[in-house]
Amino acid sequence: MPRNVDDLPEAAGGLMVAVIQASILLGGVVGGFLLDLVSIRATFGGSVLLAIVALAITGTGRRLLKPNPES
Repeated sequence: MPRNVDDLPEAAGGLMVAVIQASILLGGVVGGFLLDLVSIRATFGGSVLLAIVALAITGTGRRLLKPNPES
């Protein structure tokens, strides 16, 4: 994180925490709806689907980083 945000690492850390908390909130809401409206299997299937989508978007995460000036 400090390598990617040169001037405001505290703000970037706060933003990261906010995004993680929002993700947990949305996961609970969507999972609750799937559980109430469909079944427990839909909840697990939805979590697997979201994990696959997240993996496809981020991959290893290397392309999200700034180039390392030391290498």
